Amino acid sequence: MDAVFLARLQFGLTAGFHFLFPPTTLGLSLLILIMESLYLRTKNALYKDVSAYLVRILGVVFIMGVSTGIALEFAFGNNWAAYARTVGDVFGAPLAARTEYAGNFFTLFRSLPLIFGVLGLCAFLLHGSAYAALKTEGALQARARKSVKILVVATSIAFLLSFIVVWIYLPDATKMIPAWVFALIVGISLGSLMRSGKKATDKRTFLLSSLTFLGLWGVVVAIHYPNLVRAADPSLSLTIANASSSALTLKVMLIIALVGMPLVIGYTVFAYRVFKGKVGPDDAGY
Repeated sequence: MDAVFLARLQFGLTAGFHFLFPPTTLGLSLLILIMESLYLRTKNALYKDVSAYLVRILGVVFIMGVSTGIALEFAFGNNWAAYARTVGDVFGAPLAARTEYAGNFFTLFRSLPLIFGVLGLCAFLLHGSAYAALKTEGALQARARKSVKILVVATSIAFLLSFIVVWIYLPDATKMIPAWVFALIVGISLGSLMRSGKKATDKRTFLLSSLTFLGLWGVVVAIHYPNLVRAADPSLSLTIANASSSALTLKVMLIIALVGMPLVIGYTVFAYRVFKGKVGPDDAGY
C-alpha cells in the first residue's frame, strides 16, 4: 500500500460518501413540494404532517451534505491539484489568493450554465410529465397532459436561448455537423409535440419526449467530444484519453460491470413488470 493508493482510497471514500446527500436533498425537496401542494389543494392534514417530517430529515441531510462537501473540496485540492487549477472556476466559486470570494452575486448567474441548467430542468420536467400522462388516468392524467403542453413551449424557448449563448461563447461548436444533426432531431421532436395537440396519444408524446431528451444529450456529446472538461487553454482540457483511469482500474471496473449489470438489468425488468399498466389517483397501488 503506497501513498498513491491511500490517496485514491481517501478521495474515493470522501466522494462516495458525499454523493449520497446531494441527490437525497433534491429528492426530498421535490417530495416536500408535492406534499405542500397537495395540502394546499386538499387541506388534508396528513400531507402537512408528512411535509413537516420530511423537512426535519432534509435539514439533517443538508447539513451532512455541506460538511462532507467542504471535505471533498479540500480532497480535490490535495489529490487532484492539476485538475483543481484547471477547472477550479467551473466546479467551485471563484476565489482570490487569500481564499476570499472574488465575485459578486451576479457572478454566480453566468448566462451559459444558467440557460443550460434551465433547459435541462425543462427537459426533465417534460419527460416526467409525459410519463405521468402515459401511466395515469382521470384528473391526474389531465393535469399531466396540461403540464406537457406548457413544458413543450418552455423547453423550446430554452433550446432557442441555448443556441444564442452557444453562438456567443462557443462559436466553434456551431461548425460541428453531428451537433447540428442532433439539434435537428430535438427541433423536429419539439415541433411535432407542439403541432400534435389533442390528436397525439400519450405513447407518442412519451416517445417524442424521449427523442428530445436523447437529442439534447447527443448535442452535448457532439460539442464536447473528446473533451470532458474544457479549459481556457485547450492543452489543459480534460479529455477521455488523459482523464481515463489506469489499466488496472479499468480492468477491475469491467469485472464489476460484468457481474453487476445482469443484476441491474434483471431488477429493472422486474420493476417494470410490477409497475406495468396505469394507476389512478384513487388506487391504493398496483
